[in-house]
This record gives sequence, C-alpha cells and structure tokens, in this order.
Amino acid sequence: MTAARESLRRQLQTKVEQNRAHMAKLHKDSKRVPLLALLFLLTIPAGIFWGFAGVLLVIFCTVLCLGSATYLVWGHKEEYRQRIAAAQSELRML
Repeated sequence: MTAARESLRRQLQTKVEQNRAHMAKLHKDSKRVPLLALLFLLTIPAGIFWGFAGVLLVIFCTVLCLGSATYLVWGHKEEYRQRIAAAQSELRML
C-alpha cells in the first residue's frame, strides 16, 4: 500500500471517529430537549399578567422551541450518519 493510500485511510478513520464522537455528544444533548417543556410553567405568570393572550403566546413559543430543537437534533444526527457512511464506503473502496 502506498504512503498516500495509508494517509488517506488514516484521515478517513479519523473522520469516522470524530463523527462518532459528535454523535455521542449529540445524543447526550438530545436528552436535554424535553427540559424545554418546563417553559410551559411560564403560562402561569403569563396568565396572571396578560391573560389568555399571554398564555397562548407562551404555549406557541414553547411548542416552536421544542419543535425547532427536535428538528435540529434530528438533522444533525442524520448528517453525522451520512458522513460516517460515506467515510466507511471510501474505506471499503481502499
């Protein structure tokens, strides 16, 4: 095996390891997403100070935050999976 191929193999293995590390960190962070539901507790003061409109606003914003966080976590997981699959495919071709 040539030195260039060996260097490329090491680079690809490093990419796989880095993306797996990112996936592990993302999995840990994804466990925090449900904590955003605690924002629903803000409906109480919103209801006291601004009434029904304040409650609706807090619910709307909380649902948007939960949805956005879930979508971002899912998107990054898919991106890392694709990167790992591509690097492993290249490794198999070597």
